[in-house]
Amino acid sequence: MNFNHIWSSAKDYLFTLVLLFLIVLLSNSCEFEPHKIYERTVNEDVSAPEIQVVELNLDYDTIFLYGSKQIRFSFVSSDQEILAVRFTIDGNEEYLIKNNNGIFELDYRIYTNGIHDMVLEVYTASGSGSIAEHLGMEGFLFSKSWVLYIDQNYSFNVKSTISDGFLKLYWNRYRGYDFKEYVVYRTGWGTDKELARLKSGFFIDNTYVGEKARYDVEVITDNGTIIPWGFLELEKDLPKLHFIISESNKYIVKWNKSKYYNAVDSFRLSLATYKGFTNSTNKAINEPDDTTYIVPTSYFGNRIDVTLRVVPKNSFQYMPGYYSLFESYLESVVVGFSFGTRNKGVTDISQVSPDEFMYITGSDSLVRYSVTQKQIVEKYGYQPIGCTMGCFTRFKVSPSGKYLTTYVDCDHEVMLANSGNLLNHTIRDLKSLSGFMYIPEIPVSDKGLVIINNSNGGFYLYNFNTDSTIAYYNKDIFTLQGLSISMNGDYILLLHDSLRLVHYINSEFINIWSHSRFNEPAFYEFDGKDSGRFVIWNGSILSVKQCLDFSTDYEFPLSDEKILDIDYYNNKILTWSAGHLYVRNFTDGSLLHDVTYTLYPGFWYNSCRLVGNAIICMQGVIYFLEEN
Repeated sequence: MNFNHIWSSAKDYLFTLVLLFLIVLLSNSCEFEPHKIYERTVNEDVSAPEIQVVELNLDYDTIFLYGSKQIRFSFVSSDQEILAVRFTIDGNEEYLIKNNNGIFELDYRIYTNGIHDMVLEVYTASGSGSIAEHLGMEGFLFSKSWVLYIDQNYSFNVKSTISDGFLKLYWNRYRGYDFKEYVVYRTGWGTDKELARLKSGFFIDNTYVGEKARYDVEVITDNGTIIPWGFLELEKDLPKLHFIISESNKYIVKWNKSKYYNAVDSFRLSLATYKGFTNSTNKAINEPDDTTYIVPTSYFGNRIDVTLRVVPKNSFQYMPGYYSLFESYLESVVVGFSFGTRNKGVTDISQVSPDEFMYITGSDSLVRYSVTQKQIVEKYGYQPIGCTMGCFTRFKVSPSGKYLTTYVDCDHEVMLANSGNLLNHTIRDLKSLSGFMYIPEIPVSDKGLVIINNSNGGFYLYNFNTDSTIAYYNKDIFTLQGLSISMNGDYILLLHDSLRLVHYINSEFINIWSHSRFNEPAFYEFDGKDSGRFVIWNGSILSVKQCLDFSTDYEFPLSDEKILDIDYYNNKILTWSAGHLYVRNFTDGSLLHDVTYTLYPGFWYNSCRLVGNAIICMQGVIYFLEEN
């Protein structure tokens, strides 16, 4: 410690003081009695006091201010009485107390950033016992100066990095002389957990695997004061899931390796589907480097939710109520090679050529897709005027797929388009034939001849190309409806008192075959390649008939549950039975391909079509078949 002796020679000072005292006494006395002079005892050899400091640390020359700071002081002098304590900053008195202890509040906000000087002065009596001491004219001064370092913009943020597969937290060093230790906490989510007490400016958390978390760091000073030193909020940083699909029908769930791999014990992968009930597959993956899961092909067509849970080696938060913190998700993924437009539904899939099919997406676009090119080859959109209704509805294609009909805009006008060039189309208002509030499907032939069903029963044969009505068919009994028309437009399938196949020739409708309307065949339609043939299946025998006389060309046993589609161009049938899609030869029913398909295709949104070497499903996905 540095002591400054600030008093003059005690003897000289006392002599002067006594002389003045005698002059005053004599000038005011009526009587002088030298034998009664009072002589005060004076200690002529007084040494500077030894100051003992309590709490305030005098061994440092710098004080760092990170906030308002209380300086507690208490001084004990060896012999002399402490008269006053004084603090000055930059030469200005900030605090004065005539006592030996107190609290000096340093509010850093009233000072500018940078360096300031602070001086402490402790005034004590001299300890001589002289009159000058009693008059406060002599004593000792103890002084100590510090540098105040003030930075009001000092950052208290805790930062993070990754060290050898672990989360590493670090922060700015507390530079005060009163530092004792740092305390690190995990806070939030109903828990406040002390993780460590340490003197270093970093901490490695071997429990963190990327879940959402908050960390708080506190400084503890020597006297037990707690100073909030910073915090860090971490959002989820779990491995991200990706769904990868190949043209060879490989479905892969993949994720990036965890950044915190050394804290990871294992992964739990869950695949869940919904098909009237929840069906889940769970997989334990014990190697952090294993970041791939191959989805079984049996999931084809299913919409699945994938959940990946990271299991830590050590974590106080890993418990059922908080599992979601450790999980990343891939939601509503349809298993299969996607051909649809993201976030837009797919409807009315129909084959239009040996290699192509057409569909409506989002109700506002007609799309033609090539199976071999695996891409859209034509897209036509239509913006209705004056309404916000769907643009395309009641989509219908001819048996070969050459032509299509659909309603457009809010007035329900009918479009006839060439499927090979959608710009080649005609739009007509046909409500005078159908009825103003009636919008039935418009069956169409490859020659532009269409069936317009009327709301009051019966139907018109209408030539779209010439805008002319060809014929009208009606009966008085039963409701009459035209169901489909052959490629050349000369054969019509209708539902009247019975299911009938009629021949339109020489402006007449001639009945060829009929079947009870109350017990329809399981499948029936016109051949899409041979204009003179008709296909019918009673649930056990599939028959190919000649339309002219309904004679049998050939037939074979077929006992599957449903016929979903026939690809006449490629001579194949698509059927479904007991969780399987079967591709069969159209000539004899022999099995060509067996594809697991767990959805029930009796619902239109689960139905599928067959185009070349591909199964096309309404979920917007394709299953590619190996060529035989």
